Amino acid sequence: MGDEHVAAWLRSGQNRGTVPALRAFFNDAASALAGRLVDQNPFAKLGLRASRGRRDTQPPRQADIARFVQLGEELTPPSFAAFLDVGVHEGMRPGELDALRWDHIDFQAGTILIDQQWKAKVQEFTLPKHGVIRTIALTDPARVRLMSIPRESEFAFTTLRGNHYRPSSRSHHWNRVRCAAGLGSVDLYTATRHYFGWYAWNVLELEARDIALHFGHQDGGELVRKLYGHPDAALARERVREAFRQAPTAPAPIRAAS
Repeated sequence: MGDEHVAAWLRSGQNRGTVPALRAFFNDAASALAGRLVDQNPFAKLGLRASRGRRDTQPPRQADIARFVQLGEELTPPSFAAFLDVGVHEGMRPGELDALRWDHIDFQAGTILIDQQWKAKVQEFTLPKHGVIRTIALTDPARVRLMSIPRESEFAFTTLRGNHYRPSSRSHHWNRVRCAAGLGSVDLYTATRHYFGWYAWNVLELEARDIALHFGHQDGGELVRKLYGHPDAALARERVREAFRQAPTAPAPIRAAS
């Protein structure tokens, strides 16, 4: 494959998203075959603008979150309302919530073990993303919600048929909540995990490294700082106003003698 083939590939707009996978494929081929069949990577150094991922995606605000959790209670089964509430207050990936088992929740120690996710593409349980098994803090709001729902199976969150949730079985419930709350096209990941990261950084002001460990990142907080490292401007303004409201009354300015 030469430059002309790559150029033709890129002219088809829908193919740009495959470039990272193709670049990795040719890198692996060149390494495995020691250059016998592949001596250069035609998809390397193309100078394409990298995706910013969710860096510019604004999660719902606190009032929106409270609204959609309430709507979850009104419009969906108790199990899915709990799924949403725990997702907001733990920041677990939706696939990790799908796979969460009761015996992985230690109410006494205040921890949740995350060692699996439900992966829809292969229709089976796998290790969490990047193979990172972690134990996270059980927050008080999540504890209260989990203790309020019955244990109907080995899984914490179950459908009306008694199965663990999958994207296909939760999409109907999420769409009802999302539309009723006026959240537009916001996806479940953004409204739970991405919101948790924004809240932990901007409101709770947790350290990036602590949020990273909770998320299962192994970069010391670099990704957290990139995603949430620009403090929320509205919150910053409110903190400035509040600081002045709480400050001791300043003495009247001294006027020069006439």
